[in-house]
Amino acid sequence: MNSLKFRLAVRSYLGKRLLATQFDDARSLLSIGATTLYDVLTALLAAGVLQLIDPYTRSWLEPWVTVPPNTSDYVTFLAAVSSIGGVFIGLYYAATASVASAIYARVPNDVRGLLAQERYGNVYMRWLSFLTSLCLILIAFHLHGLRPPAFATPLITLASGIGIFAFVKLGQRAFNLFDPTALSSHLFEHTSEQINNVVAGNARWDHPSFQRHAHQQASNALSTLETLTELIAKEQHLNGAPLASFVSNVTAFLVSYAQRRGEIPTTSQWFEQVYVHRDWYRTDVMDLSIAIQSGTAIMPKLAGHSFWVEDRLYNILRNAISASLHAGHLEHVINQLGLVDQYIQFLAKRGYGEQAFGVLQQLSAPVLDWLVSEQAVLSAAQRLHRIAIVQLLAGMGVSIALGLRQYFDKLRRPDLEQRLSQVHWLRPASIYRTKLDDACIETLEWLAPRLAFEARVEGQPISPLWYCVELTLRPIAQRFVKNVDVLTKGIPSWFTQTQGMVANAHQGWLAASVLSRQWEYWHKLEHQSTLWHDRWEELSADRRMSGLEWAVHDHAQAEQAIVAGKDTLLRSMAAHQLLVGRLDRPTAFPDYAGQFLYTCGESLLSALIQNDAGLVRDTFPSYFQGCLLRFEKLIADRADQSQHEMLIATSTFMDLMDLSGYAYFFGELYADSVLWAVVRERWDTYLSGEHRQAKVHWLFTALNLNEGIFGIGYRAMRRTTWQQRVGQKLLELPRRRASEDDWPAYYDELAHPSDLVRIMGRGAMGLNYDGIDVFVALYLRAYADPDKRDVGWRRRDLRSDIARERNRRHTNPGGTPGDAS
Repeated sequence: MNSLKFRLAVRSYLGKRLLATQFDDARSLLSIGATTLYDVLTALLAAGVLQLIDPYTRSWLEPWVTVPPNTSDYVTFLAAVSSIGGVFIGLYYAATASVASAIYARVPNDVRGLLAQERYGNVYMRWLSFLTSLCLILIAFHLHGLRPPAFATPLITLASGIGIFAFVKLGQRAFNLFDPTALSSHLFEHTSEQINNVVAGNARWDHPSFQRHAHQQASNALSTLETLTELIAKEQHLNGAPLASFVSNVTAFLVSYAQRRGEIPTTSQWFEQVYVHRDWYRTDVMDLSIAIQSGTAIMPKLAGHSFWVEDRLYNILRNAISASLHAGHLEHVINQLGLVDQYIQFLAKRGYGEQAFGVLQQLSAPVLDWLVSEQAVLSAAQRLHRIAIVQLLAGMGVSIALGLRQYFDKLRRPDLEQRLSQVHWLRPASIYRTKLDDACIETLEWLAPRLAFEARVEGQPISPLWYCVELTLRPIAQRFVKNVDVLTKGIPSWFTQTQGMVANAHQGWLAASVLSRQWEYWHKLEHQSTLWHDRWEELSADRRMSGLEWAVHDHAQAEQAIVAGKDTLLRSMAAHQLLVGRLDRPTAFPDYAGQFLYTCGESLLSALIQNDAGLVRDTFPSYFQGCLLRFEKLIADRADQSQHEMLIATSTFMDLMDLSGYAYFFGELYADSVLWAVVRERWDTYLSGEHRQAKVHWLFTALNLNEGIFGIGYRAMRRTTWQQRVGQKLLELPRRRASEDDWPAYYDELAHPSDLVRIMGRGAMGLNYDGIDVFVALYLRAYADPDKRDVGWRRRDLRSDIARERNRRHTNPGGTPGDAS
């Protein structure tokens, strides 16, 4: 009996288990049917439509199409098409299974899910399934006595042709599935859809539940992108062109999102909510009293993190660029940094100077760490790529300056007034559609309900336009000051740190590349500083609310920072040109030594004109040595010592003597012994050493060679420009009216005690003599041998003019040269 009971219990258990299994299977089958019901109904509807329109299309098709002469042929045709569809479906999933087993077997689920979400494959499979199901339904209709539709045969023929050729294209594209980055486009599209759901004006854009849902969906997509980036970094075969394409997609999405983010309310739950802990001494009395009486801490407040999407994508970009660097794909790194540079400039154009600078800091850190790390011997191409990478990084600072200049140029008060007047305050979405500066969106959100209340009560807003404009300009002014601080403090500090970092790592070419870009950066700032003043005056004009806190912009301090930055950089360039000037420069490398030497020469003349003795003292010794070094390299680099090559080489001596002569002259003009003393010390040291006569001979040879040719000498036009600049400075000085007793009586002369200054300033159209004349006649002549002191008629005339002027001043003391008119 016990055995019988046990067997009955077993049978009962197995029976119940069988029923439960069958019930679960039936439920699963119903679930499958429910998920495919839409597709089945679509195919059934299409077949029904073909049957319904058959009476109307048959007469139209009969002249061109023979309506199935044999119903068996019709069935055979449909069966063949459905068979082909089934085969194609099987082949496609076999191919995807192979890809999944080879690439996606060991990846996280979120990355593996990208394969199932591949858009083109899913669309093609739905199309093929629809076509196969349609054929079977038409066969079923025919078996139930319905006449074959005349339009079915040509339609299915066309549809099957599309399916066959699409399978070929899809088969070619299947090879791309081995690259997971090719599937990232789905993530960007999905995230863009979520952004559209929270943009002002779209359906449910102001509903918190929909905003949180969009945030969660986008966050999941970004998490998958982060995982995908980690996978790419580990797979060496993906660190090349696939990764470069991936970075391109990321930067394109960042630009697209930056264009839309200003249309999302600042209080939207789309933005990541973070806890912000308050300062005890800045907390309101009510919250503080509750905390004291309960013995608890002050509860933090939730605030939206406006740049949560960007921060996560910046981290992805950083990891992607690092992977390319360590894989040695420097050409792809150059392309990636170029895309980042475009995005940074786009941010700056929209006024996000701080954010653009933050991107530069974040993405440059891994690149600089890699550049200064100890590496094996590099090839010539890799060395050139390293310079290009540094130029791109340093050029991002220039891009920020150019972008912000366009932002400042568009920052017009009348434009803001016009846009504010077009806002429809009763429509909350209106404030996001006016394309106002993103900085004032939060202020407009505060104004909107108040002005809407006025409009509902009074029929129109009562608050005057000037009130709204001034409130709106306040955050714009704050952003203005922050952007100027980024340009005058933040980016220059980054340049200094970057240049010091690569210089300490003994990377002379890389440090020179940074200095070159930094000089360009200061020039850009120098030319837009006037725009800052004009725009700030326009923003701050017509302020009527006395108690409204306003940002403070010190334009004089900003200009002083530019001048100080240029002076500091000039000192660095003067010293660094000696370092890179001694290095062997491949022709593919930029001539930084020549650029720095040329720049120092131009700046030295400006320093002499402005009586900047400190800059002359700090830069002239390096410039002097650099000219000598450049002459030696120009001579050594050319085996053929033709006249043209000698003119190029000796032009360095001509520039050096010209500036030295102007140092002598401006020392007299400003009665500043430092200007000439610094220059004379270097020349005395040079000409008092070994081979003195040979050096003097070279200098006179350079003079004779450059002045003895028929035509204009090499760089003579540039030295003529220097002469014009000095002459322009003399035209600004006070002059004494010439009397009949003076000589020459037809010129008003400079009211200056120096004979040389008065002689130099007598030219009606400019200087009578240039710096070379002064240097040779008054200094170099003394070092020449007595029988070789004939320095040419111009220098003889200069010495004669000085002697004659000195004699005139002693014999005619009544006309005191120092008395200004």
